[in-house]
Amino acid sequence: MCDCRGVGVGDHTNTVPAVAPWWSSYRFIDLDRCLWAEVIWLWHKGVVTLNSCCGHNKVDPTILVAEESIPLMETLGYEHWENPMDAARRDGFIAKSVARVREVDGGAAKKKGGV
Repeated sequence: MCDCRGVGVGDHTNTVPAVAPWWSSYRFIDLDRCLWAEVIWLWHKGVVTLNSCCGHNKVDPTILVAEESIPLMETLGYEHWENPMDAARRDGFIAKSVARVREVDGGAAKKKGGV
């Protein structure tokens, strides 16, 4: 379970800046506080991330990666996340450092229409 309380999906109030990796065109990238260490660790492993969200205890925590990083994420033991907008996409993964929604509330969010 992450430390987000009263933070909605898409809300960036619980983020912290990280110095962007070499492959980014940005100087800093805001990351959800509870995924910060995991995403930076992935950068050091050579993973090119495109997006991440801890899920704010409402949906599963996810990390989206560039196509070329998919094999590395699989090698690192990450589980694919099924994108509700396009189930054929393989670039999404479940974060390991934050509990999945079903582990937090027995899947109640899914029953209520969550992702």
